[in-house]
Amino acid sequence: MTKDKTKPVEPRPGARPAKPAPAAAPKPGAVLPGAGEEGSRISRIDAQGNVIVSTATDIGRGDYGVYNADTGLVTLLGNVTITRGDNAIRGQYAVVDLNNNVSRMMPTAGKPGSPASRVEGLFVRQDQSGAPGGRNPTATPASGQKP
Repeated sequence: MTKDKTKPVEPRPGARPAKPAPAAAPKPGAVLPGAGEEGSRISRIDAQGNVIVSTATDIGRGDYGVYNADTGLVTLLGNVTITRGDNAIRGQYAVVDLNNNVSRMMPTAGKPGSPASRVEGLFVRQDQSGAPGGRNPTATPASGQKP
């Protein structure tokens, strides 16, 4: 069994050519080609998969992220970890304020009848002197003082 190919439709004599399809409308916030600085600008960025946000002190990681350029806020969702030095907090939902250098981790609402997700944290104490008991054993005593 063979299948015949259909012949292309030939225009009738005196018929107008078909109009080209209109171009798709640009997405809101997208930068248009040839538009100057006064043209469109990006106001929101959505990211998916291993999203990393870095500030002067914090590093935030999550499965999804939404950056709002107008407010300077980044929302991280799904397996979120925020670290600051040796300290770390984990949860499912965080907001990082890039303007004020503040990160907030919040629990998400659970399904009805199940507990809400929890926020976990690991906080490492920093000794000012570097030795247990607050005394630096390598420091030399001031003149006139006994060790």
